[in-house]
Amino acid sequence: MMEWLITLFTRNKIAKILAVMGAFTLWLFVMENKNPMTTKTVTVPLTVLEMPENVIVNQDEEKVRIKLRGKRSAFGDMDDDDLQAVVSLSDVKEGRNLIRVHTVVPTGMEVESVSPEAIEFNVESIVSEDKDVSLFRTGNVPSNMTVASIDADTLYVKARGVKSAVDSVSKVIGYVGLNPDNTQDFDIDVPLSPVNEDGRVVENVSLSPSSVKVHVKLARSLSKKIVNVKPVLTGKLGSSLDVIDVNVLPALVEIAGDAAVIEKVNVLNTEPIALNDLKGSTRKTVSLVLPDGVTVTNKIVSVSIEIEEK
Repeated sequence: MMEWLITLFTRNKIAKILAVMGAFTLWLFVMENKNPMTTKTVTVPLTVLEMPENVIVNQDEEKVRIKLRGKRSAFGDMDDDDLQAVVSLSDVKEGRNLIRVHTVVPTGMEVESVSPEAIEFNVESIVSEDKDVSLFRTGNVPSNMTVASIDADTLYVKARGVKSAVDSVSKVIGYVGLNPDNTQDFDIDVPLSPVNEDGRVVENVSLSPSSVKVHVKLARSLSKKIVNVKPVLTGKLGSSLDVIDVNVLPALVEIAGDAAVIEKVNVLNTEPIALNDLKGSTRKTVSLVLPDGVTVTNKIVSVSIEIEEK
């Protein structure tokens, strides 16, 4: 019996091997037709890693198209979390950066193409700068009254945002609302807005504080006149320094008072600014020196002094 079995398995070896190989090939063919290789293009959201701090990042694309190749069954088993398009911003610099997209795909699949292969990111630093505050009156007080002064609790605020936006802010403005019911001095909280040279509000810039407290002082109607403001400098700079330029803001102010008094006033001086201790260009906030019987809307001015070495 044993010899018969041995003879059965050893007789016609080549034919039997070929039969086994043929059966295996047929099995592969059948399986391939049941679960063939196929391709599919999938759109996935872009995942951004290692976002830097204190910057604003804008990107050209938010989604990526990935063309995959794999078994049909693999696509059926694939979940949304199995496929990712990733960029890392760990090495970005200010300005434009072209970052290559990396993909994470399920085991058994291969990536045929990624579109786009790289994405452009524009990086801008967030900065904070002091900006001048300018106040404007709107409305009117009663005909027998006038505004003697408008005093704000600060002349500067900090503007914060991306550098390009903050650089475009020429000044910060606020409007002090008046109306005919105002017969006594009053306080008001004035909202502020950052504007460019054309007077348009600059978006995406925050102000700190975002408003100023203003005290409005009223008086009986007086004669008015526009006069120049003259910055007064005292003392001397060091021997190696020179004053190149001096500017005052505002350069003109409206004064009020009895006609006989203000007729004699053509210029208002600032409080003296000592040069002795200055080592370089600076900006000073000083008060105007008012003659008796003369009032102004705002007695505080800003003086910028440009200093250079000889």
